[in-house]
Amino acid sequence: MTNFVRDIRDPEHPYSLEQLSVLSEESITVDDKLGRILITFTPTIQHCSMATVIGLCLRVKLQECFPPHYKVDIKVSPGSHADEEAGKVSSSRLDLEPGISMTAFK
Repeated sequence: MTNFVRDIRDPEHPYSLEQLSVLSEESITVDDKLGRILITFTPTIQHCSMATVIGLCLRVKLQECFPPHYKVDIKVSPGSHADEEAGKVSSSRLDLEPGISMTAFK
């Protein structure tokens, strides 16, 4: 599964999300029977201003690689982002079009 997102680079670093330990094989779950993908990522720092952008990059890449019936959930690892509880990192910023369900960063 990491093959699909392996080439995504961090917006602020010249490294991939995998190289920076933002993503790992264990942080990605695919359930083909239910048509669901869950990614939990860990920003490089607690105040990462690019967390929403990273989530959006992941979403777009997965939408390109999987059939449209798959539901993609992208979340920030619990306790890994300072704005997580304040709701400043929210799923509404990642809704690309009507009909795409996303429970990201909750």
